[in-house]
Amino acid sequence: GRRRADFRNISPAYFETMGIRLVAGRTFDDRERGADAAPVAVVNERFVARFVTDREPIGTRIKIGALGPDDPWWEIVGVVGNVKHFAIDQPTEPEMYVSYAQVPRSSMTIVARTTADPMTLSAPIRRATSGVDATLPIYDVQPLEAAVSNMLFLPSMISMLISTFATLALLLASVGLYGLIAHAVTQRRAEIGVRMALGATRRDIIKLVFGSGLVTLTFGLLAGLSLAVLASRGLASLLYDLDPLDPVTFAGVATVVGVVALLAHLVPAMSAAKLDPANALRCE
Repeated sequence: GRRRADFRNISPAYFETMGIRLVAGRTFDDRERGADAAPVAVVNERFVARFVTDREPIGTRIKIGALGPDDPWWEIVGVVGNVKHFAIDQPTEPEMYVSYAQVPRSSMTIVARTTADPMTLSAPIRRATSGVDATLPIYDVQPLEAAVSNMLFLPSMISMLISTFATLALLLASVGLYGLIAHAVTQRRAEIGVRMALGATRRDIIKLVFGSGLVTLTFGLLAGLSLAVLASRGLASLLYDLDPLDPVTFAGVATVVGVVALLAHLVPAMSAAKLDPANALRCE
């Protein structure tokens, strides 16, 4: 089938202005000006990974079918890093860049870098453009940060809501787990009284409660982590450049649940171990 890649017309300073790193080769310069200039292109890493895996990309010649059947062969002179131009939740596509001096367009986006407030460049850019052609319209002037923020608004809101609900769920689960385990240990007060009456020490009682609790905690964590791994596949589309099986997140949640469960066993166990055996038996 036909191989597809995004096609972009740029000026030589575009990569430096946008902070796109050069991986191999070179970018455009004055050699790409004039009718006799050899047609050259710069591609991204995704392009190389998909289409140029069996050879050195620099020097490889390609056809750009979108320009017409008589389009010449274009030589790859550089490879740059991947860039997400439209949405961070979309996969990076193969891209090829050509010099606007070789393939001009009727409309372009102007990008300017400055250390001052970006909006202060709006008027100078308009004056410079009018000096070239007073009929050229300039619209949608905004800082790059604003464009990125607009693109990230919905994903950020979704991520914030998911994080909030996940934190509340962990809090409620911790409170419920503590109450359930504490109640279960309290229900064993009579058993604890019998064991103490038969000579069990406080250390024995604490070891008894912790021993049974650790077994339950281990099986519970294994079951919970297994279900979380299965559920993470459904959340993969909401994570951008993040691993849905992030070990730090899994370890953190397991640690919180484990600490809560251990405290839920420790506090009632120590309280029960301090009871007088006769009083513990009478509680039944």
